Amino acid sequence: MRDLLRGISIGVLFATGILAYAYYTNSPKTNVVEKEYTIEDAITYLQKQDYEVIKKDNKVESNTPDESAKSGESQEDNKQTGNNQKETIKEYKLVIEKGMISQEVADILYKYGIVDDAEAFNDYLGEHNFQTIIRPGTYLLNSQMSYQQIAILIIN
Repeated sequence: MRDLLRGISIGVLFATGILAYAYYTNSPKTNVVEKEYTIEDAITYLQKQDYEVIKKDNKVESNTPDESAKSGESQEDNKQTGNNQKETIKEYKLVIEKGMISQEVADILYKYGIVDDAEAFNDYLGEHNFQTIIRPGTYLLNSQMSYQQIAILIIN
């Protein structure tokens, strides 16, 4: 029995040695061709994936309460001069910190004009069980987004 086990173990070691030699001496013959991508290629790829491409020097409009008052005054001036422009789209960079509750998020969005009713938005989050899965992070929102779009953005 002892000689049998010794023979098996020598066979396993010998086979392992042969396989190791073959593995480490044969290099894979794969040719990796690196393609140079241009900016136009990157832009078209991102647009196909439904991303919005913005140049670095373009600034995102962020309304703070002081700026909202100024923009409100300028809107009144436009109405008085006869310029009938569409409602301005308000954009806001929302920062959700760890530990914030959905009511705080809804209040912030209402304060900056992204949602029309903080309580209704919070109720929407509650009805769809999103209140407990809001993720911390920074999100770019605008006033034309629906409750569903905002909710999906802040929970993913």
